[in-house]
Amino acid sequence: MGVVGNWLESLDFEYKISDGCVRGKSKKATCTTCVDSCPETGAIVISDRIPYIQPDLCKECGDCIAACPVHAIEGVFPKRHVKAGKLLAYNGSKPSVSELLIHSSKGIQSILPQEPLDEVWLERIQAANNLLLDMEKNKIELLPIKSINLEEETVSRRELFTMWGKGSKKLAKDVTPASWRFNHKKLELAPYYPDFQFNQVEINSDTCTLCRTCERLCPKQCFELNEAGFRISSQACSSCMLCVDSCPEQAISVKERVSKATTMNIEIYQHTCSVCKKPFKTLHRDEEKCSVCSRIKEGYLSSRTC
Repeated sequence: MGVVGNWLESLDFEYKISDGCVRGKSKKATCTTCVDSCPETGAIVISDRIPYIQPDLCKECGDCIAACPVHAIEGVFPKRHVKAGKLLAYNGSKPSVSELLIHSSKGIQSILPQEPLDEVWLERIQAANNLLLDMEKNKIELLPIKSINLEEETVSRRELFTMWGKGSKKLAKDVTPASWRFNHKKLELAPYYPDFQFNQVEINSDTCTLCRTCERLCPKQCFELNEAGFRISSQACSSCMLCVDSCPEQAISVKERVSKATTMNIEIYQHTCSVCKKPFKTLHRDEEKCSVCSRIKEGYLSSRTC
């Protein structure tokens, strides 16, 4: 990377959870992915519903950055090395399944161990290959152990994110610390596989009242309610579960399942409420009352139905 690059490489930046965290979006959010993924007990704690990283305990392994479904954790990634299109593998820091899939989408089709890989490594490679098989794509090959001299030309993980973002064939680039700090969003899997979805979002039309909570809160814009209907697109879903947690009718489910990308369009109906006489949208052709009036018992607060 050169003298300047090596100096920048040596700088340290504490990991930070940004305000993009879903727990700051809704009091009903239950996501604990960062805590669950962290190998260091107590390094990430939840206080007043918001997760915080404890700098004294954090080893900056990068697991939480890769695991966060909304990419709300900022920090400098551990170094990765690539040699001749092969990802060099060490037990000290392991890429997530999503990261392996991103490597694969950019042409890195094999892993070259520098030591015997542990069970976690092997499980992640197998999980990534299962998903690639479901998408009818070439699997990632695990090569025999072969030690590589790190003084030879390699690509750091930080540079890999630059390469991913620009789609460049250039395998070495000096970047600024500011760029490093915010390249965590390059771990979003959906843009690398635009023809596929890794989650299936489903709506229970019997209980959904079109309250639009999911539409307002979804960080991936998977929901859209307009005059044409109620559109649900699962392609960008990262399984943050904010919609599931926040839906007042518990009408949403999200299932992890890779498949061709689909968009579901549900027909809506425009009616006038028989009680409050106000217009409302519904998924039911014969609905007579709006959702507010439907919850009110007959004769109860009749003067304040809406």
